[in-house]
Amino acid sequence: MRIIRAPIYAVKPYERGIQETLGRYTGFVMPGLGFQIPYIQLVRVRDIRERTLDIPPRPVITKDRIEIQVDGIMWVRPAFDEESIKRTFYNIVNWKQALTQLAVTMLRRGFADLTLNESLVAQEKVSATLLSILIASAEEWGVDVDRVEIRLIDPPQDPKQKIVEQREVAIPQQVEAETAQLVDELWQEAWLSMFHIEEQDQAE
Repeated sequence: MRIIRAPIYAVKPYERGIQETLGRYTGFVMPGLGFQIPYIQLVRVRDIRERTLDIPPRPVITKDRIEIQVDGIMWVRPAFDEESIKRTFYNIVNWKQALTQLAVTMLRRGFADLTLNESLVAQEKVSATLLSILIASAEEWGVDVDRVEIRLIDPPQDPKQKIVEQREVAIPQQVEAETAQLVDELWQEAWLSMFHIEEQDQAE
């Protein structure tokens, strides 16, 4: 974003902006030469060219409880029309950060419903779903999301070994729980037996 305070200014062909008078919106700024009253009026313009936003690598747990690293990239741009440009200034503080955080959250949810094998072949499906979600949200911020590409990075070297390791961790925990349950049951049986013996002694 570029803030213009000079009385005479020029807006570049790839810029669009807004003019405010005493803090209130009063006009849509197009490319070309413009004029304003210093201290009373203020012009803010932004670059509307397409750019890429990285979706940073994040650990994701698949449906079969295997951790993979997922990253991606988005192609985005502020829309051209007046209403959209107003939204980029008034509806969101930082639309780049908001889109990135939303993409990361939706990625985690998307891959959490897939097994590792499904994840390895579902990039296009996840990308399409993510794109539709981002388009709907970005519209409120005056931004167009043109394309999303998801990549899987650093998958487990041996998924089967990963599953075995997880089972090796889970089995002792299961055995421990079953042992504790068995001890409780034996204790209850012993307690009931002692109580029954006492009742017989009193009866005699």
